Amino acid sequence: MALIKLRLAPLLTLAMMVGASPAAAIFQDNPSTVTLTDVLACLTLFQNPGVNLSAEQIAAGVSGILEQTIPANSLNPVPTPALCNFIDQGQGGVDLVDVIAVLVVFQNPGVTLTSTQLVAGINGILGTNVPAAAVLRIPGASETEITLRAAVPAQDTCSGIQISVADTTLTAGTTFTLPSSNAPGGTVTFTSLAAGLPYAGLTTFICSTILPPNAVEAFTSLPIPGVPGSACVYVHRSNQEALPSATNLSRSVACP
Repeated sequence: MALIKLRLAPLLTLAMMVGASPAAAIFQDNPSTVTLTDVLACLTLFQNPGVNLSAEQIAAGVSGILEQTIPANSLNPVPTPALCNFIDQGQGGVDLVDVIAVLVVFQNPGVTLTSTQLVAGINGILGTNVPAAAVLRIPGASETEITLRAAVPAQDTCSGIQISVADTTLTAGTTFTLPSSNAPGGTVTFTSLAAGLPYAGLTTFICSTILPPNAVEAFTSLPIPGVPGSACVYVHRSNQEALPSATNLSRSVACP
C-alpha cells in the first residue's frame, strides 16, 4: 500500500494545484460536479479493499489527506466501491483505474468527456491500455444525459442518422432536440417511431426537421426524455441496422 501512496502522491499534488472545493463533491448533493474530495473518497475505498467503510471512516480518510475536516454527514450518498466503479476491470469494485478516472474528470472542469477522452487521460497517467469499451459511466455525468463512447461527427443532414434505444416501452412520438448550425432556432428535432420499427427490440428516433436539409452539429451525449443515462443507445446511419455495434457511428457507454 505504501507503494500505491507514493505512486499517487504526485498526481494528487497536481490535482490540488488545479484547485479543490470539498463542499461541492459528487457525493455531496451535487452529482455533476467532480472535486478533489471525490477523488480522495474513492482513493480511501481503494486503499481499504474488502472493508465495509462507514461514512465516518471515509470522511476521516479524506480529512486526513486534505488536512481539513470533511463532515461525515456531508457524504450523500455515502461512497461505496460500486459507486466508485467507473471502469470495468472485471473486479466489480473500485481499483486504481477508477480512482484515476475521477481524477481525470476533476482535472477537466466544465468539459464533457467522452469515453475515448477519459481512457486517454487514464492511460496517459498510468501508462496502461484501458479501452474505451471498458467505461461503465463517466464520473459526474448527468443521470439523464446519455454519454456516448465517442463523439458523433457533424452531419450535413439530420435525416442521414437515426438513434435507436434498447427499450421498447417508450411512447411513439417522444421527441428531443440536437444543436444545428443552420436549422431555424438552432436545433433539429428527433421523434420516436413505434417500438420495434424498423428494428426489433429497439425504439428508433428519426429526424422530423428535414426541410430544408438541416445539419446536426457534433455531439457527445443525448438528452432523451424518459431514457436514463444508464440506457443502451445506438447512433447509426439511416436505414442501417443498429447492430452489430461495429457499424455504429457511436453508442452509449452502457452498450456492449
